[in-house]
Amino acid sequence: KGSSPPVRRGEFVRAYLAAAVSEEKACLGRLSYMESKQQRLIMLRMSFCRKVMHIQRLVPTSEHADVLRDYDDCLVAAVEDLLVGRGRFTDLAKLKVHIPAALGGIGVDSAAARADACYYSSFTSAYFRLTALDPDWVGSLHETAAAGLHAPFAALSAARSRLCTTPGMQALLQKLSVHDRPRRAQGKIMNLKLAAEVADLLRTLPAREVTVFNASAEAPHLVSISSEVETRTSTYPTTCLPPTWPCACPSRKSFLRRSPAPRRRQANAAQPVACTT
Repeated sequence: KGSSPPVRRGEFVRAYLAAAVSEEKACLGRLSYMESKQQRLIMLRMSFCRKVMHIQRLVPTSEHADVLRDYDDCLVAAVEDLLVGRGRFTDLAKLKVHIPAALGGIGVDSAAARADACYYSSFTSAYFRLTALDPDWVGSLHETAAAGLHAPFAALSAARSRLCTTPGMQALLQKLSVHDRPRRAQGKIMNLKLAAEVADLLRTLPAREVTVFNASAEAPHLVSISSEVETRTSTYPTTCLPPTWPCACPSRKSFLRRSPAPRRRQANAAQPVACTT
């Protein structure tokens, strides 16, 4: 985007965020016209799920979680269109969309889940660097914050409080330093948060579902997921596709597998080999 997000709060930020989400939802609606499912999956995981991150890093967006969840629902619908020929995802399948592949999900980031991590990592990164450039600024900042006149600092404190509800998060935040770039710090925070959430989820699932989760985590290039229609008419678990479905067969699931790099053929000096593309 050529324009920068607003450095403001309140209804103006909400309107700006809603307009950005509306624009991206329109783009998501055209994603199904792409013929290659591999390209559609790449677009979802590497582009669309990160579209509003630049806004979340500049202003606190957790108070507009309903707008972010609306965009998350559109991302889930796009994954449904990619994987399921009929029906809708179960509640568990929807959760797996936003879980990293290494933990047994698909790896499409949730805009609502990362709101606090985005803002906290961006603010602290700027704080560390401004402290080195202007130490006097730190004193004036804390004086203003103590008086309740510094809204961004208040939003930072609120984000930290919400993040610290995750076990081990407080110790992690204390270890962050100027050497941790914003995206790196955000990744550390989200990895710990998602790992804790998945661990809590697995404690509530039947043993068969836990086995499916663990198998998906061990083979992140495969996805085991199903729709409500199929689970009502079959004996397969809610997150496992029947083997007759094309996207459940590993040999036909190329759009969920990272293509291996082509091997170069060693040319024999005495007998040249023609290269083919």
